Amino acid sequence: MLKGNRIEQINDELLEAIPVITSFIKKITEFKEQSVIITENITANFLSYQTGNEHDRVWEAHKLHYDLHYMFEGKESIVFSSKLSEMGDYYLEEDYYLLQGLSEYSEKLLTGQWLFIDTEEAHRTGIGNGEQVKKIVFKIRKA
Repeated sequence: MLKGNRIEQINDELLEAIPVITSFIKKITEFKEQSVIITENITANFLSYQTGNEHDRVWEAHKLHYDLHYMFEGKESIVFSSKLSEMGDYYLEEDYYLLQGLSEYSEKLLTGQWLFIDTEEAHRTGIGNGEQVKKIVFKIRKA
C-alpha cells in the first residue's frame, strides 16, 4: 500500500499508468457515477456513497488488478489486514474475492489524495461517520 502524491519502487506498468491517470483526473469536468475505459489496461470506476461502520463493510482483495483510489470529494478510512481467510468464491469478471478477519491498520483518504492497493492486499473501504464520498477507483491490469 502506498499513499500520497508519489510512488517509489513499483513496477513499470504502474509507472506508465500514473501520467495517464493524472491527465484523466485533470480533464474531469463533472462527476457522474459510471465506469470509463481509459486504456486497454486501465478502467476508472466513479463511485458515490455514504461511509459507514467498519463492521458493515466487507473485506475484499483482487488478483488481476491493482486499485488506485482517488478521493474526488469527501473522506473515508480504508482498513487493511494480512491476517484474513478467504470467505467466498473468486469472481473473475469483477476480479474480487471476499474475506473475513480482523483489522490491523487503517489509512485516511481525504479529498485530492490517492491510495495504491496492491493485488492480494485485503481491504475494507467506505469507513466513516456517514460522510458523503465521491471517489474514483482506477483498476490497473497487472502484467
